[in-house]
Amino acid sequence: MNQPRRQAYLTLIESLLTWDSDEQTAILQANLELLDDDFAEYLREWATETLPNFDADKAKNRAQILYNLNNAFSSLQQGSRRSNIEIAIACLDIGLTIFTRAAYSEKWAINQNSLGAAYSRRMKGDKGDNLETAIKFYEAALQVRTRQAFPEDWAMTQNNLAIAYYSRIKGDKGENLERAIKFYEAALQVYTRQPFPENWAMIQKNLAATYTKRIKGDRGDNLERAIKFYEAALQVRTRAAFPENWADTQNNLATAYSQRIKGDKDENIERALAFYEAALQVRTREAFPENWADTQNNLGEAYRNRIKGDKGDNLERAIAFYEAALQVRTRAAFPQDWADTQNNLAIAYYSRIKGDKGDNLERAIAFYEAALQVRTREAFPEKWADTQNNLAAAYRNRIKGDKGDNLERAIAFYEAALQVRTHEAFPEKWADTQNNLANAYFDRIKGDRGENIERAIKCYEVALEFRTPTTLPLYCLQTGRNLGNLGWRESLWETAIFGYEKAIEAVEQTREWVTSQTRKRQIIEENLNIYEKMMQSCINHQQYHKAVQTVERSKSRYLVELFTNSEIYPKTATDTEKQQLQNLRRQIATSQQLLETETPSPLPLSPPLTKGGPGGVPDDSPSQRTTQTRSLSPESFQQQKAKLETTLQQLAQLLEQIKQREPEFSLTQKVEPIDITQFQQTLNTETAIVEWYIGGGGHGGTAPTGGFAFIITRDSIKPLTYTTTEIAELETWKNNYLDEYRDKNTNQTWQNTLSQKLEKLSEILRLNEIIAHISPNCKQLILVPHRYLHLFPLHALPFTSETRFKQKTNFRGYLLDGFPAGVKYAPSLQLLQLVKNRITTRNSPPPNQQQLFALQNPTEDLFNADMEVETIKTRFNPHQILLKKQATKTALNDNRENLSNTSYLHFSCHGVFNFDNPLLSSLVLADSLEPTLEINPPQPPLSKGGLEENTFAEGGLEGDRLETKRYVTLRSGRKAIPEKCLTLREIFAELQLPQCNLVTLSACETGLTDSTAMTDEYIGLPSGFLYAGSMNVVSSLWAVDDFATAILMIKFYQELPDADSVALALNAAQNWMRGVSEEDFRVWVRLLNLDKKSGQSVELWLASSSEEQPFREPKYWAAFCATGY
Repeated sequence: MNQPRRQAYLTLIESLLTWDSDEQTAILQANLELLDDDFAEYLREWATETLPNFDADKAKNRAQILYNLNNAFSSLQQGSRRSNIEIAIACLDIGLTIFTRAAYSEKWAINQNSLGAAYSRRMKGDKGDNLETAIKFYEAALQVRTRQAFPEDWAMTQNNLAIAYYSRIKGDKGENLERAIKFYEAALQVYTRQPFPENWAMIQKNLAATYTKRIKGDRGDNLERAIKFYEAALQVRTRAAFPENWADTQNNLATAYSQRIKGDKDENIERALAFYEAALQVRTREAFPENWADTQNNLGEAYRNRIKGDKGDNLERAIAFYEAALQVRTRAAFPQDWADTQNNLAIAYYSRIKGDKGDNLERAIAFYEAALQVRTREAFPEKWADTQNNLAAAYRNRIKGDKGDNLERAIAFYEAALQVRTHEAFPEKWADTQNNLANAYFDRIKGDRGENIERAIKCYEVALEFRTPTTLPLYCLQTGRNLGNLGWRESLWETAIFGYEKAIEAVEQTREWVTSQTRKRQIIEENLNIYEKMMQSCINHQQYHKAVQTVERSKSRYLVELFTNSEIYPKTATDTEKQQLQNLRRQIATSQQLLETETPSPLPLSPPLTKGGPGGVPDDSPSQRTTQTRSLSPESFQQQKAKLETTLQQLAQLLEQIKQREPEFSLTQKVEPIDITQFQQTLNTETAIVEWYIGGGGHGGTAPTGGFAFIITRDSIKPLTYTTTEIAELETWKNNYLDEYRDKNTNQTWQNTLSQKLEKLSEILRLNEIIAHISPNCKQLILVPHRYLHLFPLHALPFTSETRFKQKTNFRGYLLDGFPAGVKYAPSLQLLQLVKNRITTRNSPPPNQQQLFALQNPTEDLFNADMEVETIKTRFNPHQILLKKQATKTALNDNRENLSNTSYLHFSCHGVFNFDNPLLSSLVLADSLEPTLEINPPQPPLSKGGLEENTFAEGGLEGDRLETKRYVTLRSGRKAIPEKCLTLREIFAELQLPQCNLVTLSACETGLTDSTAMTDEYIGLPSGFLYAGSMNVVSSLWAVDDFATAILMIKFYQELPDADSVALALNAAQNWMRGVSEEDFRVWVRLLNLDKKSGQSVELWLASSSEEQPFREPKYWAAFCATGY
C-alpha cells in the first residue's frame, strides 16, 4: 500500500463522512477501483488514529455514519463483492468501539445483528467458520433484543439466525434445518401479515427455501409446503410493488417446481422454466448481475432436466446458460458459485448427446476436478461429496482409458462420497449414491463376479429403504428397475420380481399424482417394458398369480377408477347431495377426457438421472409422441372448456358444504390391484378365463415384444408365451385385416375371406394349444382380450381338439361350440369383478315384469330394423318404443326416469365409432340429420352403420381432414349432427341404468375400441353402458348386414328367457343362424307372423343368396359379442 494509494483512501473516507447517505452510493460507484481489502485495512487504521480524538457526540456521529456505510457496502453490486463485505465488516467493527453494550445497548445490538448478516455473506476465510461467527453475533444481539423489549427487532434477528442455521455447514444438517424452521416460526409470531406484510412475505419465502432443503419429514410433502409458502409470499411481493423481491421469489418458486416430486414431472419443469424467465424480466445483468447469474445457472439446471422438446437441444441450451452464468460467477469474485456452476456444467457434458461422447466425458471430468479446487471436504463437505458422486458416475461410463481401472476409480469415488453422505445426515443423497454404487458393482470387471453381484443387490435394496414408491417415486422407479434388470440378466427371478414390483408401485404412484387421463396412460406406456419383464420373471419363477396381476396393472385403469370412485359418498351426505355428486363427477370425468384428446400430448416421462449427477442408466430411450387432430370445432372446444370450469366450481362448492360437516371425506380413493387368488375363488368349477397380453415394444416403440395368454380357472393358472416372432406375425395379420376392411375397394374381399382370416388368427394365437389346457369339465369361457384383440371375433375362431368332448375324438368347430354354457367377453378381470359385485345391490323385478325400452329406426332408412323391434317387443310387457321420428335425443332425455327402471335397453339404429376421439362415438338418433336436397333418391343401405366410408378410417368421418369434423356422413349422403346423437361422452356423464340387465346395440361397429393405444384402453360404447349400470352389453365389431342382424336379434331374444346368461343366448342364436337351412329358415319365419313388408324383405334377401345355409359365413353372425357378467 503506497503513499498515493493511502492518500486516495483518506480522500474517499473524508468524502464518505461528509456526504449524506443518499450520496454515498454514488461516491462508491465512482471509486470502485479503491474498494479492496487494503481499503478495509486502512479504514481500521484510520479509525484507531482518529476516533479517540473526537468528543462523545462526534464519535457517536461517526459510528452512525459507519453503520450506514456498512449498509451501502453490503448492498453494492458493483466491484468486488468479497472486498465490499470485508469493508462492511470493518465499518461495523469500528462502530462497536463506540457503540458499546454498556453505553449504547440498542445500537450495540443493531451492530451485532448486522455483523451476523455480514459474516453470513462473507467470502473471505472458511465458510463454516464464518457462519459460526455469524450465529454468535446473532445470539449476542438477542441478549438485548428480547421479545418483550424490542419485539420487531427480536423477530428480525430470529429470521437472521434462521438464515444462518439454514446455511450452516458444521453440525448435523437435518438438525440445522429444523432449528431454522423454528426460528422462522418464532419470527412469524410478531411478523404477521398485518401489520408487517413485507416482513411476513420475506419469512414466507425463507420458510419455503428451508422446506425445499429439509431432510426430515416426507420429501414430497416438504416441497408442497415450500410451494405454498412461495405462493403466499407472492400475495404481497407483487411485481408492481416489490419488483426485486418478486423476481427473487419467482426464481425460488421455479427451483421448488424443478425439484417437485408430486404432479407430472414434465409439467413441473415447464412451470419452473416459466418462473425463471419471469424472474429475468427484473433480474437483468445490468441491474442485478449476481442474481442474473443465479437464474442463468438455474435455467441451465431446468433445461438439463427438461423432458419436453429435443433432449439434445435442451442440453445445448443448458450448457449455454451455465457458460453465461460463468461470465459473472468467476472464481475470483464468487468462488463458491463458480464451483457450483463448474459442477453443473460437468453434469451437462456428462449427459450431452451432441459431439463426441468420449470427449464430452473427458470435459465433464475436467469440470468436476475444477469444482473440487473450491469444493474441498474441509470447507464444503456436502458439496465435496456431491462432486465425488458425480465424478464417480463419469468414470463409470468413461470411454477412454482402461474400463476395469475406470470402474475401480468410480467405486472409490462413490465410497468417498458415502463418508459424508451418511444415512443419518443426508438420507436422500445416501440413497442416490447407494444406487450408483450398485450400478458400479454390477458393471465391475475386477474381483469375484458373484461377490460383486451380491454387493450390487445389497446396495440397491438399502437404497430402496429410502427411495420408496410413495415418497420418491421417480427415484424408486429408477432403483427398482435397476434391481429388476440385474435379476433379469442374472436369472435371479426373486430379485427381479422384487425390483420390478417396487418400480411398478412407483409408476402407479406417479400416475396417481397426475390429473390428466392422457398423461396417466402415457406414464404406463413409457414403462411397459417393466411390466413385461415382471410378467416373464413371474412366469419363470412360477408365480403365475402375480403375473396375471401384473397384466391387470399394466392396463389403463381409467374405467376401473371410474367404476370404483362412482360408489364413494360422504357418510353424512343427503340423497340429493349424493345424486349431485354422482352427476357432477361423471360430467367432470368425461369433459376432462374429451378435452384432453383435443390437446397436444406431452412428451414421455424420461427416467430420472441420479440427483446430483448421473448414475442409473435407463434400459431404453423413450419414444416421441405426436399431437392429435381435433375432433371438435373451436367453438365447441371453448364451450366444453367453459362447461368444465362451471362444473368444477359447482363441485367445489358442494364439497365445501360437505367438508364443513365431514372434513375427512375424499372424493376419490386409491384403487388397489386385484387379488388374483381371491378372484379365482369367485369362479365356479365350470368356468375358465383366457386373458391375453400383447407386448407393446417397451417404451412404446414399434418393434414388437412377446406376449402371453393365461388360462385361469378356480384352481389353477397356466401361462402360454408368445415369441416376438409370433407377435410380429400377429401385427402383420392385424394390419392386413384392418387395411382390407377399411378400404371400400377391398372390403368385399375382406368379407369373402373372413373365414380364412379367422383360421389364420386361430393358428397365430395357438388356440388349439390353449383349449388343450382347459378341462373338458369347463362349460363357460370368458375371454379377456388385450389391445387390438378387442377388435376381433375371438368367439368365432375355429379350433380342433381331441380332448374337448369325450364323445368326439377329433372335434372341429368354432370356439363358441366348445363351451355349452357360453363364451363371453370382459374388458379386464377387475372390471368383471366390479360388475359382478352389482348383483348384491340389485333388486331386479321378476322376469314377467321386466321392461323393454327400445329405439326403433330413428333415421327411417334401416328397413329391417322395424321388423326386428316389432317382433322383439312382443316378448315384453311392459315395453316402451321410441319409434322412428320419436326417437330423438330430447325424447330420450325426457325418459330418464323410465330408463332408470328398464331391464332391457335396445338400440336398432346407425352407430359410429370415432377413433380420433372415442368419447364422440355415437348412436345416431332422430332429428340429428341435416336437411338435404336430394337429387337422386337414396339407395337402401347394406349395413346398419350407414357410413359411406367405414368407420375404421379416420373415425368414420369422410371428406377433407382439415374440416372441423362435426358431422357423421351416412351412406345416403346425409349428415348426422353429433350434438343430436347419443355420444359415449354423454353415456358416461349422464346415463343411469341401475336396473338394467342388458343393453343391445343393434348397430354397426358398436363394440370397437381404440386399437392404436399401447396400453389396454377399453373405451367404447360397451364400457359406457357397463359404467351406466348395465350388467351386459351386446355389440358389434364391424359394419353389419341390416337383414342378417335383424334375424340374429330376433332369434337372440327368443333364446334369452330360457338361457342361463346373455352370452349363452347370443351363442345359441349364432349357432342356429350359421347352421339353419333355407327351408328351416322359411318355416321359422312363418312362425313369426311378420307383416307384409317384412315378409317381402325376407324374400328379397333370400333371392339374393344361393347358399343352402344362407347365413353360414361368419360375416353374417360373428360380429356380435356379449360383454359383462
